[in-house]
Amino acid sequence: MTDPWFTDVHETDPGRAETALAPPGSAGPFVRRRAESPFTLCVRRTVRGPLDAEVVRCTDDVRLRLERDPRHVVAVPLQGMLHVHYRGREIDVVAGGAAVLVPADEATVLVPAGSAVALVRVPGDVLCEDLEALLGRTVVRPLRAGVPVPAATAPDALGPLAPFLGDVPGPDSVLGNALTAEPLEEAILDGVLHAADEPAREALDATAPSWGPRTVRACLDLIETYPERPHTARTLADGAGLSVRALQDCWQRHRGRTPEEELGRVRLERAHRDLEELRRGEATVASVATAWGFRHEDFTARYEMRYGRSPEVTLGSPAFA
Repeated sequence: MTDPWFTDVHETDPGRAETALAPPGSAGPFVRRRAESPFTLCVRRTVRGPLDAEVVRCTDDVRLRLERDPRHVVAVPLQGMLHVHYRGREIDVVAGGAAVLVPADEATVLVPAGSAVALVRVPGDVLCEDLEALLGRTVVRPLRAGVPVPAATAPDALGPLAPFLGDVPGPDSVLGNALTAEPLEEAILDGVLHAADEPAREALDATAPSWGPRTVRACLDLIETYPERPHTARTLADGAGLSVRALQDCWQRHRGRTPEEELGRVRLERAHRDLEELRRGEATVASVATAWGFRHEDFTARYEMRYGRSPEVTLGSPAFA
């Protein structure tokens, strides 16, 4: 995956805000002013590999016009709610939900004052590759022609990703860290496919072929030997010669957990070892957490649950100093 790049735009002039940086396919924001309050528009964008993620926050109502973007667009409310005008329909998307918009169709996303939205753009060929990896077979291309994906609210598939998409852009963010960016990319792709009402949906939900524990053991050995690599369910399945769904079902059957949970367990053990071995001043809890692909907010809770004490006690240094 190519190195990410980030932009962070803050604008306090409503006129200039309407020409603020915007990804291709967007006509930029139309701002409805509230004269009685100070104005601030914040547009943060991260591009990593095929993913183009943009977070928009504003003190005033902002109407984003998406004009025939050739990619699928996922709109996820991070704070408040969204109003989506799409194909003559008005769709309200609340926190915990998402809207999936088809390529080549115009749409308008209204972000009410004080709300925030993440817009994630995904190329159709990347979705096809993910669908083929999940099913272990080729699919009809292009996806738009054979598998129309209507706008849909998808709380189970995409809503839980909101906290990760809302991270401040930078090398230490979820999309800036290879250990977390690639799993997040797969989660977004899988979420779009599971949210779609299309012919492959039944195949995605069907029971996968069964495999023996030896396959799982080989993948587990890889995780335990190289936990610092950006493993995902897709890379592990490729190495085992299975579809992603076959590997996930096999893992659940023989281990009682998912490959992602297994990887998190191993990395937490390595982080614990680093905290024990590093001396005061050599590292912080934040740096160790980031090095092993954990968000600062999640790491402490997971560590305390596993080891019965805070990571600061183990390291003997102030938290996130």
